[in-house]
Amino acid sequence: MKFRHEPYSPAGSSPGGGAGSSRRSVRALVAALLVAGLAPSLAGCGGSGGGDATGEAFGQTSTYAMSVGRAEHAVATLGNGDLLIAGGTGGSGVPLASTEVFDASLVGSSTSPLVSAGPMAFARARHTTTFLGTGNVVAIGGAATSAIEEFAPNAATPALGAWTTAPVAALATPRSRHAAVRLLDGRVLVVGGEDVFGVALAACELFVSAGVATLPAAPLATARRNHTATLLPDGRVLVVGGNDVLGQPLDGAELYTPGTNTWAPATNTLAVARTLHAAHFLDGGNPSPADDRVLIVGGAGAGGAGVAAAELFDPATGAFGPGGVLEGPAVFDVASAVLANGEVGIAGGFTSGGASASTAPTREVLVYRLAGAGGVGAQDVPERRGAARAGALASAGPAGSDLVVVGGYDEDGVPRREVFVLAVDDEATALADTLSDEEALAFGVFATGFHVLDDGFLGFGDVELWIDQD
Repeated sequence: MKFRHEPYSPAGSSPGGGAGSSRRSVRALVAALLVAGLAPSLAGCGGSGGGDATGEAFGQTSTYAMSVGRAEHAVATLGNGDLLIAGGTGGSGVPLASTEVFDASLVGSSTSPLVSAGPMAFARARHTTTFLGTGNVVAIGGAATSAIEEFAPNAATPALGAWTTAPVAALATPRSRHAAVRLLDGRVLVVGGEDVFGVALAACELFVSAGVATLPAAPLATARRNHTATLLPDGRVLVVGGNDVLGQPLDGAELYTPGTNTWAPATNTLAVARTLHAAHFLDGGNPSPADDRVLIVGGAGAGGAGVAAAELFDPATGAFGPGGVLEGPAVFDVASAVLANGEVGIAGGFTSGGASASTAPTREVLVYRLAGAGGVGAQDVPERRGAARAGALASAGPAGSDLVVVGGYDEDGVPRREVFVLAVDDEATALADTLSDEEALAFGVFATGFHVLDDGFLGFGDVELWIDQD
């Protein structure tokens, strides 16, 4: 089957877009395409596989500005759904101590949702921020200090909260480019990373609370940095990929069992070694553990090029399997988050040459859902972004979500202030349910994996459609 790109420019569309700027809905777009003869007829649709093609598109974009441009920062979701944005690399190339709170309740209003919060005591970049059971957020690493800090949000106005340095808890080994995950018992497992000399670490630590000394945890079998750590429903932690002590991408994965403080290798390795990837736990919208998977997406492979193939880890078997292939640029160091509807939103990222300010990032955004449970819609963010970070906000719709893309490097290597809020257009779901497989392809909607449109889906300017020429 051969495809070609067919551009479509909605009347009155404009690039960019300020706060609350709306895009044409999928339904209106399809109607226009049918009139123009560019899309297949919907009459008699609903062929094989059509019911699975329930992909969604982002139908509205809002743009806001932080107080300072930042990349390589951290974003944590607070108990009320607001986002805490902390640290990062600033315009001068040095770490930042400043923090801001993104107030979800102000999205779409005339008031900016970004509110400056108090600064951390230590500037940090490539650190972690982890939400605790107390409602606080703990910031670990990202600086040549062992100090650990906690942010306690104000109950009424989170941004009025305060940062405090832990009086007792401190890292035994200062580190950055590590991973941190809150265990089921409330402790935070700090995994690997690199020391102040840039050497990959195998050492792991356990943060208990600010007033308790950090405990040593069993070391990894393989030292690594730029890896991921994902909590599984049974309490284990899956650590995947990263760079080894020689800087090479890893294909190995390890599983940590808190009860025994031990690490064990996964049943198999990744099909493609990768670093600076993203990992997210997905349950497929089904409470059955048999449907649980961890999505491993993007990353830099051998030679620093982006990895196109995604992989899925099955906690029940301890093994990796195929998870689809990116049809747009293969990217790493992306901004990604699990949306309120259980899908994963992925934005931007670098394509090759290593994660530095000299590489050109992308604008693509895509949505991933598990095979057999739905499809994919995509659009572009207004500007190129790499090493951005993301969060998710629940939308008014019962199955919708907003993907919030925060900061990141632009194509000139400058950390940016913009925060883009991409809202799901729920009209696309009902429409896509009526499409057959070929018609779903025409609108960038797939039953498995994901699909990226080069110039955006309901995007900024042209909309690219895959049209079957047969």
